[in-house]
Amino acid sequence: MAELLATITRPVHTVIGLLYNQLHDEVYFHYYLRGKGKPGSPARALRWYGFKNKAKKKLLKEVNFYLKNVEVIEVPSAYTRDIRELTQ
Repeated sequence: MAELLATITRPVHTVIGLLYNQLHDEVYFHYYLRGKGKPGSPARALRWYGFKNKAKKKLLKEVNFYLKNVEVIEVPSAYTRDIRELTQ
């Protein structure tokens, strides 16, 4: 098994996963969720998260490898913490 690359929170993992799925649909099915052109590309958003590849297929491979080799931690929200305190 490969060594872990990073530790990220569940919301960050979810966002990167959703962007990965949108980019996958663009590359392999030519389906553009928000239309082609002006709206921001999921590839651009993934590059904001620090992924380097310019080619979309290489970017997909890079993100897929990253998502498989990160540790995801749960960060309790204030809402769930308050409910726990009320039920004790």
